[in-house]
Amino acid sequence: MKKLKSYLASSLASAVTMICLSSGITSCVDLNVQPPLDISNELALSTSDGLQNGLNASYALLRSGSLYGGNLVGSTEILADQVVVGGGGFGQLEMARRGMTFFNPEGRGIWQDGYNAINRVNNVIAAVPKVDGLSNDTRNRILGECYAIRAMMHFEIVRLFAQPWGATADNSHRGIPLRVEPTAGASNARVRPSSVAQVYTQVISDLNQAIMLLPESNGIFINRLTARAFLARVLLQRGDFAGAFAAADAVVQSGRYRLNTNVRDVFDTPGTSESLLEFVSREPVEDAGGGVQGYFRQDDGLSPVLSLDAAVVRTIRTNANDKRGTDLIKSADDQFFTTKFQKVFMNMPSLRYAEVLLIRAEAAARTNNAAAALVSVNQVRQRAGLAALANLSGDALLNAILTERSTELAFEGHRLHDLKRLQRNIGNAYLPQEAPLPWNSQRLVLQIPDVERNGTPADFWN
Repeated sequence: MKKLKSYLASSLASAVTMICLSSGITSCVDLNVQPPLDISNELALSTSDGLQNGLNASYALLRSGSLYGGNLVGSTEILADQVVVGGGGFGQLEMARRGMTFFNPEGRGIWQDGYNAINRVNNVIAAVPKVDGLSNDTRNRILGECYAIRAMMHFEIVRLFAQPWGATADNSHRGIPLRVEPTAGASNARVRPSSVAQVYTQVISDLNQAIMLLPESNGIFINRLTARAFLARVLLQRGDFAGAFAAADAVVQSGRYRLNTNVRDVFDTPGTSESLLEFVSREPVEDAGGGVQGYFRQDDGLSPVLSLDAAVVRTIRTNANDKRGTDLIKSADDQFFTTKFQKVFMNMPSLRYAEVLLIRAEAAARTNNAAAALVSVNQVRQRAGLAALANLSGDALLNAILTERSTELAFEGHRLHDLKRLQRNIGNAYLPQEAPLPWNSQRLVLQIPDVERNGTPADFWN
């Protein structure tokens, strides 16, 4: 736990936040912002620079140790079946034992930082029409980034704090609060939870708004293709395979992104052509991946919070030519560790082209387009050193694609959500003697945290 705390402290110590969204060109922005907890002052948002600062403050939360810079990866992996918790604190052990309470600090951090990011962009959205002198391009860009961030955070929160899509026939089961209006002050107004179906509808609507408003080239921030790629992720989770294919295919056909030559490059090298959304470190004052490193990074004589289940490693290493088994996994002290997040002051890739290709491949396979599926999955396989697949269709093709997805995206925060959408039982590498839990077990859902429940009536969260 000491190691995790030290990385989180390093990650959050600097007031300077840097974010890079690669579009084939390495470019970074120094946000250099010290925002209040919530951006709500009308004067602060009354100019173009003020709007940009408010937007930057939202990005700053996205890369925090509670969100993409930490818990959205590490905590989600604990709740899946591929890692073993070897230490950690109270909240991480709660997750490992599948007994989360509403005091869970990791859950509280995800909830608070996620909704604070939402509130910040809501304040910016509300302020945009009141600012004179904005060009149409600037207005559309700022609004587009805000809608994309709001969608991303609602999506991440609903996947962790509610039963998954498909838990009821019409997805009318309890979701999370939809917050689409700004709130002044340091806390969010109490809002009753919407259904999971309603949350997904809002997320998709916001992403489509972002796609219409954003330019295809936005250099250092979220662009139209980033929003399309995230929409593909959402639609795959919802089981809309035709829609997921269309969104992923638009990114592929743009020609703006490509796989790196080596499997390590996206983790070791800033701003590669594989990275659609990347949070950038500034050495020596800020480590954007500090929280994730606290979960995964292995030093001699000091083990991380999470090691890898040996059976998972054997599966990844089934083919000796697979570079992901040799270049991204190491062993020490009779344990296995991922080296994806081994570099100190690494850039933190949160959305990469390999995922887009695998979404396209799976969606194509599920809509009987085997040719397109093979093209996409083989790009990922061949980059890893494997032979191309051929003459596959139906379940055999789909299973091959799902195997590639499990291997390529291992330990990046996808596994839990994939198991839930595939409706597969979920084992526990930390407690292997326990029977696997059903995909829709309430024990795999984070509880609405105490900071949100306080002051609400008993039936508020039903």
